[in-house]
Amino acid sequence: MKISVLNSGNVAETEQFAYLKECGFDGAMFALNKYFERNGIYGDISSVTDEMIAKHFSLLKECADEAEFFIDQTHSAFTGYLHHYDNDVEEIVQRQIACIKATHYLGCKYCVVHPIITSGRRYDLKIKEAFDTSVDFYTRLLPALEEYDVYCCIENMWVLDPVHKHICSTILSHAEEMVQMCDALGDRFKICLDIGHAVLTQDNPVEMVRICGDRLVVLHAHEVDGIYDLHTFPFSKFGKPRLVSPMRIDWELLMKTLKEINYEGNLNFEISIPGPYELHAAGVRYLAEIGRYLVSIFEGHDSQ
Repeated sequence: MKISVLNSGNVAETEQFAYLKECGFDGAMFALNKYFERNGIYGDISSVTDEMIAKHFSLLKECADEAEFFIDQTHSAFTGYLHHYDNDVEEIVQRQIACIKATHYLGCKYCVVHPIITSGRRYDLKIKEAFDTSVDFYTRLLPALEEYDVYCCIENMWVLDPVHKHICSTILSHAEEMVQMCDALGDRFKICLDIGHAVLTQDNPVEMVRICGDRLVVLHAHEVDGIYDLHTFPFSKFGKPRLVSPMRIDWELLMKTLKEINYEGNLNFEISIPGPYELHAAGVRYLAEIGRYLVSIFEGHDSQ
C-alpha cells in the first residue's frame, strides 16, 4: 500500500508533485475544480476544448512522471447539488466528461464523481427518486468512461438537515446503497469510501469497508469530530459535545479490515494542510508519517 494526499496549491502547479514527494508522499489525488473554475466550468463548458484539456493535463503528467510520483485518483468538479448548476443536468454531464478526459491525460484510472443530490433526499426520504436520477446521470457518462478507459468512483455523501441544522444521511450514505448503485451501473463504476463522511452520517466505516468489498478501490481518509466535515489529521483529539457522543474512527481496526478484504488501493488523505505557508511542508511531512504508520498496521496484519 502506498500513501497519497490531496494535491497542493501551496507551490506552482508544475512543481507540486516534486514538493509532495520530497515531503514523503508517493502520490496524490488531483482535485480538478480549480482548473475548470478558471476555464469555464461554471460558465460555458464548451469553451474548454479537448485540445486545452490534453495540453494542460499531459504536461502535468510529465511533471509527475519526472518526479516519480503517481496520481491515483481525480476528483471531478461537481458538488452534487443541482441548484448549484441551475438544475441543468446536461451541463453537469458535459462537465463530468471534461473531467474524465482530464483524468485520462493525467494517466489516472479513477475519477470520483458525486451522485446527484436531489431536493429533499435525506434520511429515508425520496430514496427511489434520487437513486434513479443518479443512475440516469452516471449512465450518461459511460461512453466517455469507456473511450478514455477511466473508472467512475461513486462517493458516500451527506447533507444538512434544514430543521435541526446538523449533518444527516442522503443518497449513497450507506454502503448497501453504494453496492446497489454499482450493481445497477456495471463494471465501469467502483466505490470511493470517504471515512469522515461515514462517521458524520453515523455509518461505521469499518462495516462499510466490509460491505463494499472488492468494489472499494479508492479512499478519502480524514478525521472529523462527528459534527462537522473537518477533513483534518487522523488521531486529532476533540472534546465531546454536551449530550452527544459522536462516533470515532478506529484507525487501527480500519487498516486491518482493509487488509482482510484484500484492498489493493492506496491510502489517500483528502486533507488540506492547515496553518500558515511557513508551516505547510512540516504539516505535509507529519501527515506522511501518520500515513506510514497506518500502512505498517495494514502490512503487518495477518488477515488469515
